[in-house]
Amino acid sequence: GKSRRLQANLRANAAASCPQAAVEVAVLDWDDCLREGYEPEGDRFEVVLAADCIYYESQAAPLAAAVAAHTAAGGAAYLLSRPRPRRRGAEDLAEGGGQGGGGAAEGW
Repeated sequence: GKSRRLQANLRANAAASCPQAAVEVAVLDWDDCLREGYEPEGDRFEVVLAADCIYYESQAAPLAAAVAAHTAAGGAAYLLSRPRPRRRGAEDLAEGGGQGGGGAAEGW
């Protein structure tokens, strides 16, 4: 399905961009991270890097929750997005994670 095609595309991009690096690819539904008691599978990451991954205001809280849940204590998260007219998602994330998600964005 859709997630299988996405994973294949991500693997191909990672292999082309970083052929000597060990890159792992997995699908993460950000909405799952909003559930009470959510715990990520596996280790948390020292560095979380995301680029141009948010387009809609409604994505701010789920993305903030996903990043907070998957970043190790003392780790760092870098979320990059170039400003675009009529797309408030990145601005909402920077301002506190969207509706109800402000706590997750604190301390980045």
